[in-house]
Amino acid sequence: MTEQTTQDGSVISIILPTRGRTNGALQDSIASLLDNADDCARIEIMLGVDDDDADTINWVNNEARLCKRVWLCM
Repeated sequence: MTEQTTQDGSVISIILPTRGRTNGALQDSIASLLDNADDCARIEIMLGVDDDDADTINWVNNEARLCKRVWLCM
């Protein structure tokens, strides 16, 4: 099997649901995605966070604070 690469600077975007997953499943998913990526800089991980999900909001603000950009979608 040959490895396929792109030279166009494209990014792979992944959307992960978060409600009830901050106890390890979310972290494990993110770690697996980044560990298996050939180029982590081309991976965009987006989290679907509900505005009433305090556990996830706290996790994003504390654990993921160094690698986040926030977009508010209404």
